[in-house]
Amino acid sequence: MIIEQSGHRVNIENHCDSTVYDADDLGFDLGLELTQKLIAQYGWYYHHTDMGSGGKVSVVFGDRDIGLVSA
Repeated sequence: MIIEQSGHRVNIENHCDSTVYDADDLGFDLGLELTQKLIAQYGWYYHHTDMGSGGKVSVVFGDRDIGLVSA
């Protein structure tokens, strides 16, 4: 797992090294669902990218740095 924070932005990458990958087995769906609900409630920027063997999530808290977010 890689977690990077810069200003109001947080990027999280999570990878699975297993030869058999199933996001449901790793519990990613529950975390993503809870994250999406919080993001919507507070109006923050959120972007999720499926990377095949994991995923990347970018969150910007507030609206000051939205133009600096890259997917």
